[in-house]
Amino acid sequence: MSIRIRIIIGFIALALVSGVTPAAAEQVKVIRLHGIISPITMKYLQNGIEEATASGASCLVVQLDTPGGLEVSSHEMVKAILNSPVPVVVFVSPRGARAASAGLFITMAAHVAAMAPNTSIGSAHPVQLMSMPGKDKKDAKKSPGKENDVISAKIVNDLVSTATSIAKTRQRNATWVEKAIRESASLSAEEALKLKVIDLVVSDLDELLTKIDGRTVETNGGPLTLATANAAKDLIELSAIKKFLLAISNPNVAYILLMLGFYGLIHEFANPGIGIAGVAGGICLILALFSLQSIGASLAGLLLLFFGMVLLVLEFFIPSHGILTVGGISAFVLGSFMLIDSPFLAISAGLIISMAVTTLLICSVLIGLVIRAHRLPVKTGLEALLGSQAEARDDITDKDGCVFTRGELWSARTRDNKIAKGSQVTILEHSGGFLWVKAAPDEEAGRIPVKRGKRKPKKGAKK
Repeated sequence: MSIRIRIIIGFIALALVSGVTPAAAEQVKVIRLHGIISPITMKYLQNGIEEATASGASCLVVQLDTPGGLEVSSHEMVKAILNSPVPVVVFVSPRGARAASAGLFITMAAHVAAMAPNTSIGSAHPVQLMSMPGKDKKDAKKSPGKENDVISAKIVNDLVSTATSIAKTRQRNATWVEKAIRESASLSAEEALKLKVIDLVVSDLDELLTKIDGRTVETNGGPLTLATANAAKDLIELSAIKKFLLAISNPNVAYILLMLGFYGLIHEFANPGIGIAGVAGGICLILALFSLQSIGASLAGLLLLFFGMVLLVLEFFIPSHGILTVGGISAFVLGSFMLIDSPFLAISAGLIISMAVTTLLICSVLIGLVIRAHRLPVKTGLEALLGSQAEARDDITDKDGCVFTRGELWSARTRDNKIAKGSQVTILEHSGGFLWVKAAPDEEAGRIPVKRGKRKPKKGAKK
């Protein structure tokens, strides 16, 4: 074979090789749900499922670490997982993480549930943040204190029914799931695997993808076999604004924002006008209310906090000798402890006490400044003229006259005897468009005649 023919064959082979399209590599989408379960995390999960479905990913891995959160948001997240056309793998990680409260429901709904060592799951008993009177008073047998128990029982029974149904669908331990809800039971990763609450205990994400490779799961679109051993991992990040909103959903952060908002408003009330403190305080207050709504704050606790703020503001306008301040601080402390009623979402007691002390100091300083300002003499307006002295520019009677003070001429009258032109007068009041004056003390002394009699010589004195 000639060299020319060999060269041609080589080019043809190279063209064929370069034209071959390699098979698309498997891909796994990953999201990280760390923190409070809220509308933000709910949307994050829903977007993750949509993106994993659109990209044809083998599965969506949810790295979970949560103390719980809103029941409404967790319910929507469970619905999204159960109806997902792409397999959802929940991995409670890293070490030290937990899937508490709402996290239990999300884990149970997953097509594959895994945990890292030294993690925990459970404690899903609902916290009734605010007792509301129900309509079923007959169920309470008209007994005082029983109505709220009936409502709580209905909530617990509804959650148990939902969770156990999901656990049975995923072939997991429904009996223990019910115990976690009714008795707030908790398990470590190893105990959860032993009791068949989860499917795997793995150290990291790579090990997880290796172990679930080839597993067949039942999705909303039918059975699918996972191909994850050599899959590329694609992390779906939250946007910057959503990261910020998720960060402020922490109860302690929300409480600090709430207090900063109160401080700004108190400063504005103490110093009327639109200033930086008022604007910043309003922004902090709105962000705090958003955060508290995300974590299901108690309405009673929030009302107590606002009532405390009202009392503190009234202290600037009503002399109560500190009673309103004490009442306001007391309302603040009580409302703070009532604001979040959950062992996993509680506000730090040290933070509450430090904020109460700070509030007391700030109010004491502001009230002191207000009292000091009230005690200062008036320097502007008609009130500033009262008690000051002026010069009579003509004779002043009870019907006519004119005085000069502070660079201005004023019509003046007197109820005393006629005051001569050029005399110094004291301004008493302003009435009927006139300044009422009287002769200054020195002028009065000069106008009073002094009776001088002849002194009798002492006995023995020389004449």
